[in-house]
Amino acid sequence: MRKGEFTKLFEPELRAEDLARKFYLRLGYKVADTASQNYMRDSRHPTEMACYEMALDAIEMFMKDTGTRSMERQDDRSSPSTPQKPSGGGHP
Repeated sequence: MRKGEFTKLFEPELRAEDLARKFYLRLGYKVADTASQNYMRDSRHPTEMACYEMALDAIEMFMKDTGTRSMERQDDRSSPSTPQKPSGGGHP
């Protein structure tokens, strides 16, 4: 893992900047390489602001979704096992 990547994993604002730039690129635009680290976050341009907000929304949804799934897995492990009947034929 490169320097700084570990921090980005746990700080949504830093991940949002990267993701916003990718959304912006998908729209056919590119942020200059010399732009500040928080260019998209600090922008007042409607498209750039929208890309940053979409990035925050995506990260929030992912984090909530991941948290819910991990809780479900923990619940599955703690519940007593129930024997499963063999399925017939291998088709759903």
